[in-house]
Amino acid sequence: MPYTMKIEGMDRITEMLETAGDKATGIAAMALYEGAGVVADAISAGARGISTKPFRYAVGWQRDPSPEEKEAIVSAGAAGIAKFQKTGNGVNTSVGYNRSG
Repeated sequence: MPYTMKIEGMDRITEMLETAGDKATGIAAMALYEGAGVVADAISAGARGISTKPFRYAVGWQRDPSPEEKEAIVSAGAAGIAKFQKTGNGVNTSVGYNRSG
């Protein structure tokens, strides 16, 4: 037994899908910027939570930053988002501090 389905408003959905390609680049750029902002905020919050120890030469390659080094990072302000760079079929950006000691 065949079934019949009637979908109202399908013309509007079809129209939206046809124009989505025109808007996709702008939407992707906004999503990239918003995502980079989330990462920048997390970096800034993480920098404020870094443990410190007075400076001494490290045993091996790892050591906690000195209070002065942490202050240089934290006082740089919030992490920022670099200018977008178009590469081939994609777009790149990075997140970091402009001036960090």
